[in-house]
Amino acid sequence: MMRAVLTALLLASAAPARAQPTDGGVAPAKPIAAPLTLFVEPGRADLRLIVGVTNPTLQQHVKLWADHVVRELLHEGFTVVDDVKKPHDAEVKLAMAVNTTTHAANITLTIENEGKIVDVIEDVQRKLWQSDLAVGQLVGRFNHSPAMVAFGLKHHELPKIDQAKAHHETATHKFDLGEFDEAVKEWTAAYDLDAKPQFLYNIANSYRRKGEIENNVADLKRAQHFYRRFADNDKTADIKDVSHSIDVLLKKLEKK
Repeated sequence: MMRAVLTALLLASAAPARAQPTDGGVAPAKPIAAPLTLFVEPGRADLRLIVGVTNPTLQQHVKLWADHVVRELLHEGFTVVDDVKKPHDAEVKLAMAVNTTTHAANITLTIENEGKIVDVIEDVQRKLWQSDLAVGQLVGRFNHSPAMVAFGLKHHELPKIDQAKAHHETATHKFDLGEFDEAVKEWTAAYDLDAKPQFLYNIANSYRRKGEIENNVADLKRAQHFYRRFADNDKTADIKDVSHSIDVLLKKLEKK
């Protein structure tokens, strides 16, 4: 299992930037991804000095900053757990490089899932990085990141039966409008999610109506196929009359 480690790198000069400086940024907004659960190792501010001497004051500021980030995540609706064994959707790593001359920071927030990095948010040359505004903007960018949005969509995904119902409703509307190809697509999607024989019957009806209107042999034969598939899946189904009517129309069209 991965560990989300909060790492602060103290440099005599700022690390090379991989993004444009941002004193602005995205204002915090109500979570797109939340409610999701994040694992952040509690109270961990692993300060490594590349150049310079240990600075207990800076160490304390970094720890307070880390706690500030966690509080902002909680405020935005996320759940934060401090035990890696507890269920969680993503793990978070924070890295900071502080310029001891300008006191600006390069911040990198890494989102991991199942041992893989799925997104990285960077905030470079950030001054006043401990401020409410800076922390709020960082969490806002985290919240709107593609990875967290994807996690949120998955978390809020409707049950398959409800998705199938939505496709069915769209298909019915398309059928009523005479948009039979679109109706077939929607009922096919519904059947893939919830294999009800009725969806096969509706697909057959769509092909039959399109074939009758356009005198299209291929669509009528598709209709026959799906009526048979419907009958195979619903032993109470009686398709004799509709099959006969299609056979009669096919014979007329094939004579032309």
